[in-house]
Amino acid sequence: MPGLGWMLSRDLYKKELEAKWPNESEPLTWDGWIREGPQLQGRECLIPEVSRTYHFDTGMHINAYQQRKHFNTRSYAHDRFIPLHNLDSLLKDPYEVVIHSLLKQAIPFWRNSSRCDYGLVPRDSGKVYVLFLNDEEKYHWTFTRCFNLWEYDVRAGHQDLWRLTIKDNQYLVVRCPISPYCSYKPNNLEPMKFTTTNVRRSLRIH
Repeated sequence: MPGLGWMLSRDLYKKELEAKWPNESEPLTWDGWIREGPQLQGRECLIPEVSRTYHFDTGMHINAYQQRKHFNTRSYAHDRFIPLHNLDSLLKDPYEVVIHSLLKQAIPFWRNSSRCDYGLVPRDSGKVYVLFLNDEEKYHWTFTRCFNLWEYDVRAGHQDLWRLTIKDNQYLVVRCPISPYCSYKPNNLEPMKFTTTNVRRSLRIH
């Protein structure tokens, strides 16, 4: 899950964050605090698709249900040394080029039904799909619950876009109208709405 393990440069900590780091008397958690706007200043945290951090128990902010649902069945990278490629493409400007390139070739995904079922999972592979999601909080909650994603707040996105890999397909989820990438939405396409009554259980996608 994004936020439970991260690295930052010594310069960033010493020159900017150390002096205002919350102390023990403040009702804050460091992972929540560092994701707030004054600390981020337009920056984002780079998150690998397969986590190398393991959340192993319940505590102050995670109960037993959340631990079972979001952590016990997660895949983790256990190798100590993993080669990383094309890191320059993750810098701000090059990454925008990557995202726009994906959106230009993406196949819009839409259907009449708001049901949470395997019809939401592409049957082919090697394609790029984009789903435009209504950005109201209730639809965000039901969508993330359907896909077994973190459902309690909005995080791990890039300008309100999530980038997922499902069945060897790139799956872009754009929250509209809040995301600037909604400009790629066809005019005749309404952002999808997932209703609570149609999300009875999460999809198990491998």
